[in-house]
Parts: sequence; structure tokens; C-alpha cells
Amino acid sequence: MVSWVRATLAIIILIFYTGIVHSASAADPLVNIGLRPNESMSCLAVHDDRAYVGGYQVVNGKALGEVYIYDRSGALVNRFDVTTSNKSGIYSMQPYGIYAGDDGSIAIMTQYFLEVYDANGNPLHEYYIYDLLGTPVNGKVYTLPTGPTGDGQYYYFGSSYGQEVLKVTQDGKLAGSYAGVNVTRSIVLRDNKLYVADSGLGKIVVLDRDMKKLAEYKVADYIDYMGVYDDYTLVSSGPVVYVYDKNMSL
Repeated sequence: MVSWVRATLAIIILIFYTGIVHSASAADPLVNIGLRPNESMSCLAVHDDRAYVGGYQVVNGKALGEVYIYDRSGALVNRFDVTTSNKSGIYSMQPYGIYAGDDGSIAIMTQYFLEVYDANGNPLHEYYIYDLLGTPVNGKVYTLPTGPTGDGQYYYFGSSYGQEVLKVTQDGKLAGSYAGVNVTRSIVLRDNKLYVADSGLGKIVVLDRDMKKLAEYKVADYIDYMGVYDDYTLVSSGPVVYVYDKNMSL
């Protein structure tokens, strides 16, 4: 699984973050996954040889969120709808992030909700950011721009205007937070450590699972994307991709 995931990631980074266009002979896709003409993909996760795609289609001016699950051959295994509005019916444009857990659960983040489903698309949990953080003051609006990721007990994701990384139990209780970020861009849980890409400050913050800071690394002026792997960390910043070793040395 690792090889095709890394190959796909490399192609995505090269095309979307460096603007380099390869000929078909130089970078043939492993699998072509086509959505219907009126649908768009907004986020992607890969787990156990399956691709989990967060997408949406616009109907009567409203973006309706969807999840598609594909096997390694590109065949559609399942699809189901997700919520893209807040409790007042104000719609966001698309799902922001998706996470597939070892237990088969699927968590997808929209502008106001983190929703959790089983492998068949049956709803398990729903978290509303105003219920977690309370009603914002001074006209601010809380949104959920980053994540999610999880460890089987908790979900971790970032909020905007709350400017926090949040830790939430599976029954929807706030279990911890870290407020030392400006604009979260990516959140990765690996080896019991939470790696948070702070795009606004161009740094990676490493937290333990109790949300205590372990380390902090300045890596770029700003961060578009971060990927954390066994032996290296990828950071894209504009047209440049940086590769850091385990010790965060370039």
C-alpha cells in the first residue's frame, strides 16, 4: 500500500504545488477515478488500499457534500451524503477534510461540523463547533478548516478564529486543546505525536496526545501542505517542496 500512496502523493504535489506538467509517458496515473460531470473533489484520504474522496455538487446554488469510497482498481465501493450547512442552514462550499480509521469509521469535516460515519455510510456522531467552543464574541464566526485525524479514542482538528487545535472524544466532549497556532493547514498523527502545520507562521508544532507542545520547527515563510512519513516530512510552500529528515533537518 505504501508505494502506491507515496507515488500518488508525489504526483499530486508536483502537479498542484510546483506547477510542473509531465507528459503521460513520464507520469502515468496508477488509477483514474472519475466523478460525474457535476461533481467536484475537495479532499482525499487513503487507508487499507481504499481511497476516500470528499466531494460535492452544486444544486440550486447550494453545495451538497458527498463521500465516495473506491477500491484499488478505481471501482466505486460506496457513496453517501454529508452535511454542508450549519444549524441555521448557511451552506459552505465543500467538505474540507476526511479521515478513515482502523475501525472502518469515516470522519469528514465541513465548515461547521465534524461528522463520523461507519463503513456503510450510517451516521455515528456529529460535532458542531459552536457546541464545542461556545458562541463566538465580537462578530467572529468559528469554522473548521483543518483535519481531521484520529487515534480510535479521540479526533483532532483545527478551528479558525478560535485558532486552536481541538481534541474531542467520540461522544462529542472537548478533551483538550492547543492555542499556540495562527492558521492550521495540516494535522497528522504519527507515532503518538500530533504534527500541526501552522501556515500563517510557517512552522510545524509537535504535540503529544495530551496537547502539550514537544517541539516547534520553523520550516518556511508559509505552508501549503505537510505530509509526515516514516523517514521524512514533506512541506510545500508556494512553488517549492522541502524534504526534512526525522530530525527535521533539511
